[in-house]
Order: sequence, then C-alpha cells, then structure tokens
Amino acid sequence: MAYQPLARRYRPQDFSQLTGQRTAQLALRNAVRLHKVAAAIIFTGIRGTGKTTLARILARALNCEQPRAGDPCLQCNSCAAVTDGCHEDVIPEFRTKTLIFPLDNFRSHILCGFQAFVSRRGDL
Repeated sequence: MAYQPLARRYRPQDFSQLTGQRTAQLALRNAVRLHKVAAAIIFTGIRGTGKTTLARILARALNCEQPRAGDPCLQCNSCAAVTDGCHEDVIPEFRTKTLIFPLDNFRSHILCGFQAFVSRRGDL
C-alpha cells in the first residue's frame, strides 16, 4: 500500500463522523436527502476547518448509488471510486502555491460560457 498521510487516512467518510461542523453537516445532509442541492456550493474558511473533507463527503453522497438518509452508503462502486480518487465525475483539487483554483482561469471560463450563451440567444 502506498504512503497516505494521517489526515487522509483518518478523514471522516460520512456526515455522521464530522465534528465541529454541525450546521454545515445538517444543511448538506438534508439537501442530499431531499434532492435539493444547490447548483454551486463554495466552501470557504481558514486552513484546517474541514472544507475538503466536507466536499469529499458531499461528492460521495451525491454520487452514491444507495444513500441512507443523506449519508453515502460507503459500499457501492461509486463510493469506493470517490474514496480512491478515481471517480470520473469528481474532479481532484487544483492546487497552486497560493490558490486552490487559479481565479483568472475560472473567470475566463465563466466569460467564455456567457459569451457563447449570448451569441446563441442573439437578443442580449
């Protein structure tokens, strides 16, 4: 088995294992359970507050084949693929030295998408 840091080895796998994130845990679990997840969710905060862990749990719950009350089952192929980091719908982190995702690149994708939308509609 390849080396795996302690932070990843003992990372919570479902919403019930989270500590110190009660509000986010309830909101995201209920959103998954009721099938009312927002189109985009931004996790912000200082280092070490559980943003990546919460995002991984949410990705696992959204892609799970048989979720239980908003929590992922942790046994299906989809849950295993997200845990292993090889699920085709879950994009890994884009880390640079200071930013998680290069903001200029993100803005250009949004502007290109908006311009394509405008050119298709023609009336804006």
